[in-house]
Amino acid sequence: MDICSDLVSIIVPAYQAEKHLKECVCSLLNQTHRAVEIIVVDDGSTDGTSAIVSRMADSDNRLRLITQKNGGVSFARNHGIAASRGSYLMFVDADDWIEPFAVETLLAAIKNNGTDAVYCSQYYDSNGVLCASETCISRSDSIDASVLLKYQLDFRFIACPWLCLMSRDAAAGCAFPEDVHILEDWFFNVELLNNSRFISVTDTAFYHYRSTEQSVSRSALNEKKFSCMELPNKVVSLLDLQGENANSLRLRLNVGLIRHLLIVAAASGFADEYCRKKMANWARSTVGEAFASPELPLKLKSYVLLGSISPRLFAFIFHFKRKAFHD
Repeated sequence: MDICSDLVSIIVPAYQAEKHLKECVCSLLNQTHRAVEIIVVDDGSTDGTSAIVSRMADSDNRLRLITQKNGGVSFARNHGIAASRGSYLMFVDADDWIEPFAVETLLAAIKNNGTDAVYCSQYYDSNGVLCASETCISRSDSIDASVLLKYQLDFRFIACPWLCLMSRDAAAGCAFPEDVHILEDWFFNVELLNNSRFISVTDTAFYHYRSTEQSVSRSALNEKKFSCMELPNKVVSLLDLQGENANSLRLRLNVGLIRHLLIVAAASGFADEYCRKKMANWARSTVGEAFASPELPLKLKSYVLLGSISPRLFAFIFHFKRKAFHD
């Protein structure tokens, strides 16, 4: 496959996306940086998703459609990566849209600073309100990727793949785990940061995120989401750690994952009994080791303790504190 210099491949996983897909694709075709290829991967939609892309591709050969049987968003993104020809990659979800200057601005950040990728620390929500992403750094021309990798492993730099432009070299060998159904983008970022030398972070917002029924459904905790319990082993294997170093990182990741899922599930009050029991059992199997570790901060240990006692109690405290903050 011929790789084209300065060509940016924008990969759009799409499932039942006919309502907002045209607006999304138009925003990509209207980029001030014209050298883009837009790859829409239709993940087994039964609505008009493919038809919309086919019609638009007739008038602009920078747009390509790939169809596949329904395999999930990670499978669709990986399919798009494999089919791409650009020297740079980025992802946009089919419900969303980006500003016309997005690609030009992000590409300039990489080239001017000699970095491997650029993340954005801000985005716009459905109401046009500027929001901070879950990054602990809001702006940096160039930062050592190993520093961000450490933050990522502590769940302090959870940047979404749609807030990033990356070089193909940095993304080489990176893939979204298709057997994990939450935080698969977190793992992709671990791979990307592990491959990179230096990273830029910009606070120039360009991404408009739209919350839909489908995105809300994807974020809700269910049985499939507990596949993330495999992530600590995947990371330890990726980083080729052994012995005590492997055990220490595995514990940190388990505690971080428990905290993350408790917060995600608190939004629904742990309505699902299976999820409550699964969460409590996971926390109970971890709480002893967590409290025995001198490295873990007390606040993280408290998340695991509350989860082991009662996930519903955690949800109650979470909602009480959030209400008190807003009041």
